[in-house]
Amino acid sequence: MASYTGIELSGAGTPIEALSSATSHTFTFTFPAELTGSQKEAYFTLEATRSAAGFYDGAAVVPGTFSNEDKVNTLVTSSYIASYVITGSGASFDYQPDTTIPVSGAFLRTTGNVSLVIS
Repeated sequence: MASYTGIELSGAGTPIEALSSATSHTFTFTFPAELTGSQKEAYFTLEATRSAAGFYDGAAVVPGTFSNEDKVNTLVTSSYIASYVITGSGASFDYQPDTTIPVSGAFLRTTGNVSLVIS
């Protein structure tokens, strides 16, 4: 189980730990307790790592099966990015990648000081 704080996920984001293609991974989001109502909305992206020149290396690391979405709205999914709007604490979805994502093979980013646990 991996956990990431809102600080780790903001700005440039943070590299992901390895995700196995043989496992369904649950992503669960938590907002700071002091936020209420419409303040509990954020953006989340799972994005393939880019080269030093800013280009994707052509490896499709994001494709897979996204399911059991709760309090999330899908914005976009492609071969290199999945993007969601998170609409409240406890928001979650399951993700099973088509291929194993290696350590640092993708970056996680959010807005709104949202924390994330992947189990």
